This record gives sequence, structure tokens and C-alpha cells, in this order.
Amino acid sequence: MIPSGDDPTDAAQRWVDGLGGRRILVAGIGLSGVAAARALLDRDAQVVVVDGRDGVAERAVAVELTARGAQVRLGDAQTAVEAGLVVTSPGWRPDCSQPRARQTSR
Repeated sequence: MIPSGDDPTDAAQRWVDGLGGRRILVAGIGLSGVAAARALLDRDAQVVVVDGRDGVAERAVAVELTARGAQVRLGDAQTAVEAGLVVTSPGWRPDCSQPRARQTSR
């Protein structure tokens, strides 16, 4: 919610600036999930990426994201992750359960 009279651009920038240090779950390691994880890592967020798939392509991306500081869990999208925010990839399959995050303060 943007306070009345607050410039929406300034409010959005403050929100983005506040991502640093937050633990954020990214559900899906496809194109949009990887882009989200990279952007969050660029903002110093603590990123956890989960995906139910565990193929060659997913492992290759996992190597890159892990090298940048993310935690990546492949082959298990069911176990809950402690996170303050969840980013769900638009490619998240509708027949998969929604990613589960246990709320944390950061």
C-alpha cells in the first residue's frame, strides 16, 4: 500500500531497496524464475530456488545461481522453505502444489 501523497516511483524504489537481506523463495528455475533469482541476488537478497525438476538444464542453471550465492533445491518442490516472500514463476505447473514458505520476519 502506497501512503497517500507518496510518489509511486519512490515507494516502489524503497520496496526494491528493502529486498537486501530478505530470505526469498523463488518457485521455478525456468526462464522467469532464473531472471527473478538473478535480480534478487543483484539486490543482495538471500535467495532459495526450488523446482520439482532435476534435469540437465536445471542443474546447469543451479550451478550458476549457487555460485552467485543462492541455495537451489532440485527434485523437491514440496518441502516448506522459511522465507519472507515467495516469487512464483508464471510457468509453475498448475498440477504441482503451490510452493510453501514458513513466514520469517526478514
